[in-house]
Amino acid sequence: MSFRARLALVAAAAVALAVLTASLVIYFVVRDQLRSTVDDSLKTNATQVLGSPLHDFEHLGAPISELGGATVYPQGVDANGKIYVTGGAPRSVSLPVNNDVIAVARGERGAFFSDTYVRGVHLRMLTFPFGPGGAVQVARSLTEVDHSLGRIKNLLILIAGGGIAIAAALGLAVSRAALAPVRQDARFRMHAIAVGSTDAGSATTVWVAGEVPSQQGWGQGGTAAIDISGGGASGGAQVTLKPGERAFLTSITVQGTATTIDVRGRLTSPDPSVTPFAETIRLDLSPGTSPQPLLFRRGPATGNRLQPAADFQFSRTERARVEVPLRSDMKPGQGRLLDRKGQELQVPVTIGERTDTPGGQRWLTADVTLAALGAGEYVIEVSALGAGAERKILTAIRVTR
Repeated sequence: MSFRARLALVAAAAVALAVLTASLVIYFVVRDQLRSTVDDSLKTNATQVLGSPLHDFEHLGAPISELGGATVYPQGVDANGKIYVTGGAPRSVSLPVNNDVIAVARGERGAFFSDTYVRGVHLRMLTFPFGPGGAVQVARSLTEVDHSLGRIKNLLILIAGGGIAIAAALGLAVSRAALAPVRQDARFRMHAIAVGSTDAGSATTVWVAGEVPSQQGWGQGGTAAIDISGGGASGGAQVTLKPGERAFLTSITVQGTATTIDVRGRLTSPDPSVTPFAETIRLDLSPGTSPQPLLFRRGPATGNRLQPAADFQFSRTERARVEVPLRSDMKPGQGRLLDRKGQELQVPVTIGERTDTPGGQRWLTADVTLAALGAGEYVIEVSALGAGAERKILTAIRVTR
């Protein structure tokens, strides 16, 4: 799974978890409120029973239901577990009696609420002491409550499902916004790296490579306009592509303490009927960020000349070059080629060093011939040594047939 996919998944999971948590909280709060109303009604019924003159269970009267309220089912129980229905009239359905109910009748425990089912009907029941050696059970159906909770649950499931779908879309949007490059035009590729420090008063050099894939039929030349902005940093450059040229490399010096900048490129053809190509890259300049490489290609399509590569897709007929900027205290280490599982391949990686003139910027170079490789994804790993430590830089490429 790619880093972008993992980032999208994490962002979506975070939003989805928040939606699910809120839905569960809402469900249980509403559930407690509805059941609390039933409990209060049963307490009122119990008060009516306890307020009546004390007499035997044979003449126990049914409590009066609240106006518009649900039917209340009262039942008396003595200390031996014998059941007495209201008014002494026989009733085919009795409320369940267990050891807890008998314990209330014997004075061994206080009143309590419980849920029970009688002939498939869900009831809420209150059991409370009634005189010496007796207890009364009053119960109300929870059918209306369960029906309301069912509707609320279905509604919350729909809301949660919609929230998860929105979370997935937001996660994808976040990953696209957070990772560079951000592709805008498949006909034009750009790649940018930063060399230097973002400390106050210091300069950062941004290297920008642009490339038009050969299948786009671009060959009439044009002008590439590069603009850099963000966090107070600004800069720009214009590069002219001669007829037949498909790629360019330019450096732009920016001042400031920005930690993130946007690099915008626009490639315009001299033919006004050709729509300009455009792309934007978001570049991380945070201190401690690992150095990023520039890529180059050499092969029949480039006239066997070294050409900047902004598209990390290579043909087997080409050679790939990686160039990593070196600080003054660093020197080249080793290089190797890995497959997508991280296994080292027996393909030579030639390590070297070059220095810009003018400017004096030092670069670690790594060259790989791709002819022996099959189509697929590979990683060029190079190391730079400095300050008693080894830093590894990984560059992923795709090889086509």
